[in-house]
Amino acid sequence: MKYVRLFLVILFLFSLLQGCSQPADDPPTFYYLHAEPQYGISGSIIGSESRRNADTDMQLRYLLALYLSGPIDSSLRTPFPKGSAILVHHMDEQWLHLTMNGAFYKLEGVDIIKACACISLTVFENSDIQGISIHFTEAGSGIPRKVEFSRDSLMLHDAVLPDP
Repeated sequence: MKYVRLFLVILFLFSLLQGCSQPADDPPTFYYLHAEPQYGISGSIIGSESRRNADTDMQLRYLLALYLSGPIDSSLRTPFPKGSAILVHHMDEQWLHLTMNGAFYKLEGVDIIKACACISLTVFENSDIQGISIHFTEAGSGIPRKVEFSRDSLMLHDAVLPDP
């Protein structure tokens, strides 16, 4: 009986080790702008790429730094100006709050929304975060602003069909 228990304990420990060596989940997906966007029914301005060499269980800080390094795929381009960085990030319940540096301030108008949408999609795709708030100062006016998206407010796919 003693050997049976020992055998079961060893079998249990081996089952734990086997679970550790299973292949990782899908690699992280990063969203960027298409270098040559296509507008219209089948077109899109946002594309994605997977980073197969990235750790699927990476910390949020590493995920954001890797994201800001830009896309690998040459058909995509970063929506952020060169030198963009996140100065501060913190969590408040299930919301992520980001404060962007001065390079981000170069964006204006719809380019701000496109950049915020891309980073939001990336965060939502790779975490359980429910919302994101991106803080920055508007170029020219110096007015502090923020853009917020929740999983429910950011439409991932346009489901509108054209009239026949």
